[in-house]
Amino acid sequence: MRRCGVNDDWIPGLQVPLTIHDLRQGRKYHNELPYGNKDQDQDQDHGRHRESLRQLLEKFDVQDIFGLVDKHKHFELPHDSHLIGTVGTFGVRPQSLFYLIRTVPDKTSNPNELCGHKFTYIPGEGLRPYEFHQGPLLGKSKVDPEFFSQFINYLYKYNITSIGLDDFLETVSKGGDLLETVSKGGDLLETVSKGSDL
Repeated sequence: MRRCGVNDDWIPGLQVPLTIHDLRQGRKYHNELPYGNKDQDQDQDHGRHRESLRQLLEKFDVQDIFGLVDKHKHFELPHDSHLIGTVGTFGVRPQSLFYLIRTVPDKTSNPNELCGHKFTYIPGEGLRPYEFHQGPLLGKSKVDPEFFSQFINYLYKYNITSIGLDDFLETVSKGGDLLETVSKGGDLLETVSKGSDL
């Protein structure tokens, strides 16, 4: 089995199927995130590290598969639940795609039908998912495992906890404008514009 740097295991929800344990751990990792992303704006090294990691994405030619995420939360997840995202127009605007993230009870999800969407670095464990979406795992042949090794080792070397890895959805353009809003019901709606009239 291939080992990924300081991580002694494959990445759940990306390289290997998820388990109910991964969903529960995802809630824990999500709830440990800071609110908003104000701290990153004040960190002088944050921009330098983002640029270095962006260059790493380009070095392995995975910039169309992965992106960087400034990890944060908008609300606490309740016990026995996790976040699942869904892409669609949801009857709002046909020319725009929306990515709706909902709080879902663990017992209503089949981990085999989910994969990771956003990943956080956990010291001693490597990259772990804290947000999920329905769909297949990333094909192992799509990405050189050395990318994950170098990404994890960079986060480890500089003790970076504010930046995570985002698995782009094929139907959501990485170049679209992204707006985040939180509904009164506690759902997070990320809006990705495919048109110009948002």
